[in-house]
Amino acid sequence: QIATYLKQHQYKTSGLGNDSIRQWLRANPDKIAEVLVSNPRFVFFNLKEGSPKTSTGASVIPWHTIAVDDKHIPLGSVLLAELPLFDDNGNQSGTQWQFLFAQDRGGNIKGDARIDLYIGHDPQAEATAQRITGYRRTFILRPKNG
Repeated sequence: QIATYLKQHQYKTSGLGNDSIRQWLRANPDKIAEVLVSNPRFVFFNLKEGSPKTSTGASVIPWHTIAVDDKHIPLGSVLLAELPLFDDNGNQSGTQWQFLFAQDRGGNIKGDARIDLYIGHDPQAEATAQRITGYRRTFILRPKNG
């Protein structure tokens, strides 16, 4: 959506990949707030001591906290998901099964087939987050008679 905004306002009409947009934003700091606010999917955290908090009040847990559409996946749910593994060069090297915790809701997360995984806030987490996309196997864990 940021790329579309940049193009519509003729701020940047080509080279609209993530890295190129990031470079443009660094070169145009006076436009950062305008551009980021234009994207309803952009997530903002307030910088405070400790970990960011979720809508449930819990601290985020990198690689485990997810945001969901709570009309389909109740907050507090535990899910088992197949997540990609990456080698030192950033290439996918396999998958692993991991528990995820539905601790947050997302404004643009709609339906039962969409979750957003919190990976972390350092540059490596940002690069990894850009590579994790697409459909994988995910199961909501429920009591046998529940």
